[in-house]
Amino acid sequence: MRFFKKNIWTETWRLKVLRESDYEPVLSFRMSLLDGIVAASALLFFTAFFTFFLVAFTPIREYLPGYSDPSLRRDLVALQGQTDSLLQEVDLMHRWTLNVRTRLSENQGESGSDGN
Repeated sequence: MRFFKKNIWTETWRLKVLRESDYEPVLSFRMSLLDGIVAASALLFFTAFFTFFLVAFTPIREYLPGYSDPSLRRDLVALQGQTDSLLQEVDLMHRWTLNVRTRLSENQGESGSDGN
């Protein structure tokens, strides 16, 4: 029954990194399972933190969907205004052309009915 009462979280373990040629220890760590979990969590947190700041404060964010250069948005609004103005001008020219056509066709009808 002593086996079940052991505290698995604080039991220490030794991690050694050995050189393959002569099995000399290069690195040695003494840690518990709790230390390993804390170290892995800290590594994960700092990796996420670094990734967030890398994306947030560099031009990499422009490759993410939904993020774009602010000047691009300004240019888009300006071009949309110019497009609307040009469409109004084209519509005005189209109405003018139709008006000229109807006037010319009326004039041709009058000159044709004179018998000349």
